[in-house]
Amino acid sequence: MGRNVYNFGELLQHDVLKALEETKHAWIQDMLFAFNRGDIMEFKKIFSAKKSSQPQLVENEAFLNEKIRSPLCVASYEQKSHLFLSPRLMTLMEQLFKRSADERILTLQSVADSCQMEFGDVNPCLVGAAGLIFEMLWLFYDRWSRC
Repeated sequence: MGRNVYNFGELLQHDVLKALEETKHAWIQDMLFAFNRGDIMEFKKIFSAKKSSQPQLVENEAFLNEKIRSPLCVASYEQKSHLFLSPRLMTLMEQLFKRSADERILTLQSVADSCQMEFGDVNPCLVGAAGLIFEMLWLFYDRWSRC
């Protein structure tokens, strides 16, 4: 997992991962899916179950925890062509889309709880994420309108 990689979409669709299904290494696929969703609880469950038999996990525990708990607003364009979202932002999106369309109003406390972050950090991060989404939409519109 690269330091600036937050989205595993392409990897998760690759046949190599499908080959892990129903093998003793299926936990790797499960962990990557948990990371991609920003599912901190599932990540912790898999980590706890595998750390005794996988020394690489223990060696990289601090990095993995830092990565899955990266700030909600960590999202960036690289070369203005790819959007990378933090696992916490993916957690927020997952929480929203699990709800029915008429129940998608969240409190700041529910965001803090699901993303496992301090209450005071939620609002600034949401504002930063909204700004990035606006920038992404503007770039899309700008490129589309030139076609």
